Amino acid sequence: MPILIQACIVVLTIAVAVAAIALVRVLLQVRRTAAQLEITLHTVNATLPRLDQTLARTEDVLAQVQGVVSHANRIAGDVSTVSGKAGRLSSMLVDQVIAPTARAAAILTGVRTGAKFLVENWLHRRRSTTGGNNHE
Repeated sequence: MPILIQACIVVLTIAVAVAAIALVRVLLQVRRTAAQLEITLHTVNATLPRLDQTLARTEDVLAQVQGVVSHANRIAGDVSTVSGKAGRLSSMLVDQVIAPTARAAAILTGVRTGAKFLVENWLHRRRSTTGGNNHE
């Protein structure tokens, strides 16, 4: 056999050996990856029931929050109704009680001022007619 064919066979043998080594390394890496994937899947399987319980609790909490929001909306509506009634009551109070009372107070102030003026005038005239001339 010529030397060139022997050299080609050696190179081909080395190439097959290198390919076999590379294939063994790839298969080892695939085995490690599969083992890690198995561990991860066990962890996920152990976590799924807890996640399911957490979701159920979350749904319960959400339902309770919706109930609280419903009550809060009802209370806000009641407060709005009460405040509207209070506003109408205060308006009625101003219109029917305070405004006439203020008018009555103004009338009484006018009467008092007029009476004071009349009394002072009367007292002034009386002093001037009875006691104003001391000629003794």
